[in-house]
Amino acid sequence: MTVWVPMLLALTLPIFYFYYGRYNSYERFFSSPGAEATLSPYLFEWIFAIVLFGIVPLLASIGLLGTKPKESGFSLGSFSKIWLIFLLSMALIILYAWGAARFYEFQEIYPRYKLIGMENDGIVMIYYTTLIIAILFREFFFRGFLLQALKVRLGGWGAIIFTAAISSPLYLNGSPVESTLAIPLNLIFGWIAYKSGSVFYTAILSALWFIAIDWFIILGI
Repeated sequence: MTVWVPMLLALTLPIFYFYYGRYNSYERFFSSPGAEATLSPYLFEWIFAIVLFGIVPLLASIGLLGTKPKESGFSLGSFSKIWLIFLLSMALIILYAWGAARFYEFQEIYPRYKLIGMENDGIVMIYYTTLIIAILFREFFFRGFLLQALKVRLGGWGAIIFTAAISSPLYLNGSPVESTLAIPLNLIFGWIAYKSGSVFYTAILSALWFIAIDWFIILGI
């Protein structure tokens, strides 16, 4: 059960999220003729991700497998083992976001920066807070709950490759560059989570991408 439950969730939850959890599933609820777009569909996307990748695996981990969240990466882990790769990854993520912000294909895929100016500061703070929590839980599912369960049977690199293969399709959104880079980035994230025993560091890197690309475009840097 310690392997088959995570494996079953790994094969079902990402597919369910891809088809029913993204913002375009909610756009029709927040649009009307002549109405301006809002952050609401994106906010609901992150709430859906919190439930799917956070609450569901937490209940499965505690209720079915009898494991504690810290055993699945909800701890600070060993930063000393990954600090150099982590800092280099932060620099590369910022550089990647800076370069991507200049390309039309990314500006079309990431329209959230256009919507931020339409909302008051409170809504924007709620949006980013929900985004960060959703990213943390998504990392918990892939790089914590799933990776830690599978490494016993598949070994470290086997679990890293499997979780990268499962999570990478979530980044298939129309940009050839981002879709291609999703695979090596997920491998690096898996290695960082495996070596550190924590999902917090990969969550920081992932959140950095979303926030940086928005604000590089907003500020025109």
